[in-house]
Amino acid sequence: MDDAARFAFYEKIYFYELERKVAHGYVHVQGNSHFAN
Repeated sequence: MDDAARFAFYEKIYFYELERKVAHGYVHVQGNSHFAN
């Protein structure tokens, strides 16, 4: 695997994980605000 392919591979995983965490955090925050109200 050359550097360009490796970079693209890790970039894809990084953004996937980032979106997953953001989505999870969003749901978590929405849940907390729901209980707060």
